[in-house]
Amino acid sequence: MQSMDSASALLPDTAPHARAHDRLRTSKPLRVLVALDVQPERNGLATYWGDLAHWLRGEGFDVALLCAAASATAPECMPLEAFARVPLLGDGTQTVSFPRPRAVAAALRAFRPSVVVVPAPGPVAIGLVLAARRDGIPVVACLHNDFASLVRGLFPRPLGWLVEPPLLAIEGFIVNRSTVVTAPGARHAQRVTERFGVAAREIATPLGGEFCGPVSVRPLHPIRRVLYAGRLSPEKNLAALLDAANDHADLEFLIVGAGPAEQHLRDAAPANVEFRPWQERSAVRRLLDESDVVVLPSTVETFGTAALEAMARAKIVAVSPACGIATLMRDGVDGLVLRRGETLSDRLRSARALSAGDLATIGARARLRSIAYSRQCVSEWLDLLVDAAR
Repeated sequence: MQSMDSASALLPDTAPHARAHDRLRTSKPLRVLVALDVQPERNGLATYWGDLAHWLRGEGFDVALLCAAASATAPECMPLEAFARVPLLGDGTQTVSFPRPRAVAAALRAFRPSVVVVPAPGPVAIGLVLAARRDGIPVVACLHNDFASLVRGLFPRPLGWLVEPPLLAIEGFIVNRSTVVTAPGARHAQRVTERFGVAAREIATPLGGEFCGPVSVRPLHPIRRVLYAGRLSPEKNLAALLDAANDHADLEFLIVGAGPAEQHLRDAAPANVEFRPWQERSAVRRLLDESDVVVLPSTVETFGTAALEAMARAKIVAVSPACGIATLMRDGVDGLVLRRGETLSDRLRSARALSAGDLATIGARARLRSIAYSRQCVSEWLDLLVDAAR
């Protein structure tokens, strides 16, 4: 094992976000209430807001995640009592919770936010938008998901035609009542702009503090273990990973997560593929550190937080061009982006041909790139929230 800091003097070993933006500080801390209609830490949206809440609190903001999920026990969560829970659309391993009537408005009055943020359509989001508008509190929409594309991948066409319009209508309801509209990544921001006729502002993605600490890793050469960590669903295109496992029988492949495609993947997987259930984030970080290549071959992926976390751990990260994070990565410089007509198996083969020095350099640059991007995210949100609250 070697220290990543010794392997590259370029890598920072300090906290990833300096305490900047003194001009934004006021005598009265900004209070931000975020609607969370998903289970904490079970997907990229919840991870995004848990991480961002941590960094904003470090900058003097008071941030709470308003959530009715049974698992809303984290310190940053402001729990709501739910009267019903139903399976998440297209994924029975997660649920959507419906808060009791007037609970959202009561929480708004109790927290007294300067601004509210709505990341996705759902019962808590709708209630918070209505309550905030009634009380004259500015609303920031941050649309994380491309529901139109997700619906087409999850449901057969007749059912998709029924599911897609209500989701887009709820998103439109939120957008039309927001002071500012944002979306993670350039491509998705452009989609939102075109779909709803608003100027959606591109926003970056934060890292969790546990992924930014010093890295001690085994050498990446020779490549021995390939990891996927995330939801097991059709749009993740994990058939490409199974094909790669068949072609590279001498490598270990690890799939970590849960979702509607899990049983199908287990049935089709060759012997060199191991499955593990959804893991706490500290365990995911350890698995990243024990792996050499992390893959995200999705056909629909507005960004790809798991790939950003892997970059922060100085791993070789291979993503499809459909992933929003592909626009952040420089192919062959700080990551690998599959080219037109190239399979994941093909790209693994070319990665295995790289020298130990080349792999170490790509990993080191990936870490630099991801941490700088996370700093950018916090800086953007500091500016945006203060401006919205004025």
